[in-house]
Amino acid sequence: MTSFEFYGSIAMILFLMVGFFRAIKNFKFVYYRKGAYASEGARKLYLIYAGIGIAGIPFVIAVLTYLLITRGLR
Repeated sequence: MTSFEFYGSIAMILFLMVGFFRAIKNFKFVYYRKGAYASEGARKLYLIYAGIGIAGIPFVIAVLTYLLITRGLR
């Protein structure tokens, strides 16, 4: 694995984590608010984002642990 792949994977994981945590943080606000921003499509989208985020946290931890082990042993 080159350094480009290594840092690219870390940047992608961090980008995904930031997006997921923002979706979870904004979920209640969007879901319970009445108005133009809280349409049914937005509610479903945030439900999907929150579900992916909750399911993706263990995956992210596993990938980071794998990278740490493989990079640490070399």
